Amino acid sequence: MSDARSLEIADEQRFVDRVYERVESMRAQSRELAREAHGRAAAGPASGLVERDAMVHQAAGQLRALDAEAEGLVFGRLDYDDGEAYHIGRLGLRDDDREPLLIDWRAPAAAAFYRATTGEPMGVVRRRVIMCRGQQVVDLDDVLTPDRAGELRVLGEGALLAALRRSRGPAMRDIVTTIQSEQDQAIRAPARGVTLIAGGPGTGKTQVALHRAAYLLYTDRGRFADGRILVVGPSTVFTTYISRVLPALGEDSVHLRSLGELVDGVAATHRDAGPVAAIKGGEHMCDVLTDLIWQTPPTAPDRLRLVYAGQVLTLPEPELAAVRSQVRARAQTTATPPNAARPIATAMLLSALWSKVDGEGLESELFVEEVGDRPEFGRFLASWWPRLTPTQVLSWLADPARVPVLSAEAAKTLAASYQRPADWSVDDVPVLDELAQLLGQPPAATTVRAEPAARLRELTTGPQPIDTFALSCGLYDGWNLYAPGHPTPIAIAGPTIDNDAVAAAQRWAEFVILRKGHRVVGWVDGYDP
Repeated sequence: MSDARSLEIADEQRFVDRVYERVESMRAQSRELAREAHGRAAAGPASGLVERDAMVHQAAGQLRALDAEAEGLVFGRLDYDDGEAYHIGRLGLRDDDREPLLIDWRAPAAAAFYRATTGEPMGVVRRRVIMCRGQQVVDLDDVLTPDRAGELRVLGEGALLAALRRSRGPAMRDIVTTIQSEQDQAIRAPARGVTLIAGGPGTGKTQVALHRAAYLLYTDRGRFADGRILVVGPSTVFTTYISRVLPALGEDSVHLRSLGELVDGVAATHRDAGPVAAIKGGEHMCDVLTDLIWQTPPTAPDRLRLVYAGQVLTLPEPELAAVRSQVRARAQTTATPPNAARPIATAMLLSALWSKVDGEGLESELFVEEVGDRPEFGRFLASWWPRLTPTQVLSWLADPARVPVLSAEAAKTLAASYQRPADWSVDDVPVLDELAQLLGQPPAATTVRAEPAARLRELTTGPQPIDTFALSCGLYDGWNLYAPGHPTPIAIAGPTIDNDAVAAAQRWAEFVILRKGHRVVGWVDGYDP
């Protein structure tokens, strides 16, 4: 190894050592924060439990970020023509004096590491890729305008070529060290709509999409955190292959699912034969499902029989079928899905029963009230018009007679794929999803109208949870910051901020909220009685 390269590696190794020392210091601080939280809960009042939960959550988040699996925490350096230099890494760090030590690769200041070119250097005279094995710097590679580097040593032949020489392993590697300018533009595109990433095989489309997910979580965590990013792959083999990329970038709040796992409770892995898949994916399948959801369940009773005023009232199977058709017509007129149509079914059944009554001296209103409240009528209704699930309804297709929309041959072909119960295929997943929409949800239970929040506060005593962040100032306890769902403060400014210093208190609250992964977009004044 040349003397110049050895000197440069030693210089970068000193910086990398400094970074890992800072990381270890932050780990110790996070562990101490967790210990302090448990101590407060054990020694203090009941409100200490809330403080403990908030502090432990914060400490755990910091430790996850610091412990994220990574090929190299530090991987880049930018030297500018004004003498400034910045190191780029997988996360952002500040030193003990709160000065930037390591720039997160997603931060705007790191964009030049990916976008600077010899034609448009963006003020960069040397872009260095730092290759590490664990905490040890093993090699360096410099690219970009070496003729303008001045006294700077320029090494290497291009980090991208070096990366391409590395063999693919059993899991996809992240490309954070070798992102190219065009890829960076797609990764950092504004999140205002659909971003389409096109390219031939092996051009890094999947890697760019994964890095974009990490970038969106970094720039707008309040919008995309809490499981709001879903990565869909063609198979479980594929999702397993890419599963290490996001954790290596410090993100673990993204859901990875294959096509066969998009419906909760279903994990389909096999594909149907071509003719079967063509039927399930054809436009006539919508007509099949629309008719299927209104059909009589296989377990439904075929007769309703009860006694009223000494009279035996019976609805046989043909009349029940007629009532079901009436329910369907009424429900479709009002755009009511089957799972929400039980009230309509109740009214139609009672009307059909009343038509059997010798009504002399009897009132229909009393009949509806009395029979509708009978346990035997309720049990019949629950069996005759049950709440349906997509998997239940789809299993009915094992009977070709339930598919009058298709030809006899197509119906038999479709039925053959459902002979084995609960053996769903990937081609069934969109069908199940469509059924979930068609079946709908049952109506919510009727509840007593809630009192207004202000009225409840007047009628109750003690702390109450709120549904947003709130900055509160008390006459004796000063400025306190509350989080959604927490009836006690998550942060207390203490005597450091005067009760009348509203602007200073808001700046303090914004910093605490930002540290917890959220961003303040506005303030609304209020008063708690």
